[in-house]
Amino acid sequence: MKYKGAAIQYDCRFMDKEKNLTALTNLVRQATDQGAKLIVLPEMCATGYYFESMEQAAEMAESVVNGQTVGLLENLAKELDCYLVAGLPELDGERLYNSAVLIGPDGLIGRHRKMHHYVPDSTWSKTGDEPVKVFDTPIGNIGIQICMDLSYPEGPRLSRLMGAQVLCSPMNWNEPS
Repeated sequence: MKYKGAAIQYDCRFMDKEKNLTALTNLVRQATDQGAKLIVLPEMCATGYYFESMEQAAEMAESVVNGQTVGLLENLAKELDCYLVAGLPELDGERLYNSAVLIGPDGLIGRHRKMHHYVPDSTWSKTGDEPVKVFDTPIGNIGIQICMDLSYPEGPRLSRLMGAQVLCSPMNWNEPS
């Protein structure tokens, strides 16, 4: 199957979720207007990156199920008939993770938790505690690795061995200010 993919990188405002979600909505719409079916958004796409403390990250973190960011992206994917991969600070009980979700027209498909931290992640995020997964979708088998995960060959290699046809990697490459 052939389809168009898009990677969105934008000037995400640190700790300004409402502004960022508005910007992402517009950017996703632009991408689908140009024919994109699979759209990869940045790591920490709604919050910005480089949390300085657990408390700061906790203020922005949300559950994957019924969370604000995932809910908005689910609505967009359904309306625009597309697939989205997006990074966010995940709250799971009392634990925080640097996670990425895969969302399609029918809702949440799955999640990946970052396994290899960049230095700032260690101040707030637990190391990913789930095995590498590949998600079977109507547009192909999709694997997810977040930023630094690509620096180590095991995750991408496992994704490929498990049948991934596309490997999506939300990243955030800015420098802390």
